[in-house]
Amino acid sequence: MFELVTTLLFPSITLWGSHFLTIVVSGAVTAFTSLFVFLKSREVEESYRQLVEQSPDAVLVHRQGEIIFANRACVSLFGASSTGQLLGKQLLDFVHPDDRENVGQRIREYKRDFTNVRHNETRLIALNGKETHTEVLACSIMYHRKAAIQVNYRDISLRKQAEKKLLESEASLASAQQVAHLGSWERDLTDPDSWEQGPVRWSDEVFRILGYNVGEIEVSRANFIRSIHPDDRDRIRELTAAALREGRPYSSDYRIILLST
Repeated sequence: MFELVTTLLFPSITLWGSHFLTIVVSGAVTAFTSLFVFLKSREVEESYRQLVEQSPDAVLVHRQGEIIFANRACVSLFGASSTGQLLGKQLLDFVHPDDRENVGQRIREYKRDFTNVRHNETRLIALNGKETHTEVLACSIMYHRKAAIQVNYRDISLRKQAEKKLLESEASLASAQQVAHLGSWERDLTDPDSWEQGPVRWSDEVFRILGYNVGEIEVSRANFIRSIHPDDRDRIRELTAAALREGRPYSSDYRIILLST
């Protein structure tokens, strides 16, 4: 088709001239295509940058551990005043010393893994010395036409503090129950119609009250009912069922059978 068009436009062109024109036109088409692809990639890259800059989560891109991009949220998280304080720095310099070995290993293992998104938790140390617990999502990307790793950080310090306080509270409760020889139990009532099959949890002191070492038997309704004196079991079942139907608290005394009896 190209030869036919050339002949129609240039009837006196020689064979070598036709070949030369073909090479020139092909080169021009290739150059134009490359320019279009380049401009399109620049457009996509700029859109990506604008999107990431607006993200409330801290986002950085590193190549072999060297930070090559960081958004505003990341600048704040790392305790910097500008992006310039982060670019060119090693990511591991901002990782808690106790977490650096694991983070370094993940960088080495996944730098060319383009199929998986990795999820973990990491502690960071900012330039001002502040320690932050973060939830991390990391994936391999192409950045400026070279393999790199994008990392998203979300501050979960408040959640970690709440979890710590809860554990401390549970430890205090367990200690108090042991001193008072007082146990507690709870049942999942998500489905009131099948409450008897719902999961059961009880405190360590319940084991001791029933005559067992902590963890010696499975925490289950069957084992709890088995520990109740046979003459009291039906009464306790009926009392519990009535309280659930009517949505009210209840109190009762009953006998238990200890392991040694």
